[in-house]
Amino acid sequence: MTDIDPRLKGRNAKPLVYGVLLALLALLVGSLFMPVCEAIPRADVPRFEAVMTLEERAARGEGFQKKNGRWHQCKSRLARALFF
Repeated sequence: MTDIDPRLKGRNAKPLVYGVLLALLALLVGSLFMPVCEAIPRADVPRFEAVMTLEERAARGEGFQKKNGRWHQCKSRLARALFF
């Protein structure tokens, strides 16, 4: 039989459990808004440049980045899951 630390005797574990669950929920929600960047296929780049170039769109703050000579579209995990 294990001895219980006298300082913990009579304490309720519910606040600790709720705190851990709240932290896990916060991590889950936070991970949904983490940005994910996917490469745009070279054949699809002209489709993204119908109105303005990707350089102009990236300069305006839209979610486009050029990495290693290829364009990437960056969206949150949630937006990527719901809207391609």
